[in-house]
Amino acid sequence: MAKKKISALALYTAATQGERAAAEQKMDAWLKRHGKTRADIAAILVQAAADEAASQPPHRDLTHVTRRQIHSIVQRLLRSAWSRAS
Repeated sequence: MAKKKISALALYTAATQGERAAAEQKMDAWLKRHGKTRADIAAILVQAAADEAASQPPHRDLTHVTRRQIHSIVQRLLRSAWSRAS
């Protein structure tokens, strides 16, 4: 998360020149520590997005929802809507 903030600050034009320079230095230091260059930033961001997506819980497969389950859900929604309307 901190890497995103640093790189965003480095590119943020409303930041002062000193803030942008400090953010760029931190970003360059991080890249150097990890043996990367600015040319690798796109690949780093793609990998970060893939890692984040992989860490999310899987979506529930709704192909096996029965009619009874759907009927029950709709019935509860209608009851709550009717009770609010009264």
